[in-house]
Amino acid sequence: EVINFTQENKVDIFHIQYHSGSFFPIEGLDNLIFKLKNLNVKIYVTLHAVRGTSFDFIKDSKNLYLADTVFIHNKNDYEYAKTKLNNISFFILPCSEFKKRNKKVLREELALTKFSPIIA
Repeated sequence: EVINFTQENKVDIFHIQYHSGSFFPIEGLDNLIFKLKNLNVKIYVTLHAVRGTSFDFIKDSKNLYLADTVFIHNKNDYEYAKTKLNNISFFILPCSEFKKRNKKVLREELALTKFSPIIA
């Protein structure tokens, strides 16, 4: 369905965020990348983790090299991945700390008292 949608809507750039706890095995990611590349789509992949006790996406993936850019957030993961792939980019996620605020007051200020749950 994703490939059909991509073709029908002439999508030319595709960004994939892939997590270690993903519902899709690495073979699914590889398959998607391969099919998108055959459609001449620019492919960007963000890996939020590269390896853990039960996975190593850099070793396990057959097609990450086909992506235009693979973004990695963790410096150690980046250093490891760039020894295997030429399309790696280090992309730091900025973190902001917000002061503690009263949720009830904040909901009222934003006129969100009638909406639940709020996911952000």
